[in-house]
Amino acid sequence: MSRTLYISEDYKSSLTLRETQHAIKYIKDVFQQALSFALTLDRVTAPVIVRKNSGINDDLNGVERKVDFSIKEIDVDAEVVQSLAKWKRMALHRYSYNAGEGIYTDMNAIRRDDDVDNIHSIFVDQWDWEKVINKEDRNIEFLKEAVKDIVKAQKRAPKKIFIEMARGANEEQKNKRTTSRTDQLRKAYKFISDYDSKQLSTELDKLGDD
Repeated sequence: MSRTLYISEDYKSSLTLRETQHAIKYIKDVFQQALSFALTLDRVTAPVIVRKNSGINDDLNGVERKVDFSIKEIDVDAEVVQSLAKWKRMALHRYSYNAGEGIYTDMNAIRRDDDVDNIHSIFVDQWDWEKVINKEDRNIEFLKEAVKDIVKAQKRAPKKIFIEMARGANEEQKNKRTTSRTDQLRKAYKFISDYDSKQLSTELDKLGDD
């Protein structure tokens, strides 16, 4: 068992296994409808496997090993997706979405090299979405409004919300090495409580400077 996974000896679920499955379905049904309405998204079916070396599978940090295998029927090497980042952008183009419109999917993936703990598994089951926006909307204020819409869909605001902007969002940053996102996050959250600051710093150290 993973050393980072902790289950209390006296833990007892308040739901039976069957009730847990009903609850999961209920939450997924309700949330996806709320998210779709709030962000103007259509539900699409995403791939679980893609052709190897197709460029569709996301490399994450570039060091994580993918789960790959051969398909006898068509003599093709394939791999299980790790992320849909590239596929979503391709889908938006292929499905001819316009600014203000987008897609969401219930993504399943396998990340064999992920660290496992109480809230992380090598099996990924998460909502994933993407939408088309105008160039002038690529700013923090527009992103904040999107976050507010997601919070409304969740019906409950989290204790903290971290917003990470992709490197190279501005023209002058393109093809240039900027300050690492790790250092930017440390600077952005230097005013949070001492306990949270230490906790965040520990997590950032694990991520490195990418």
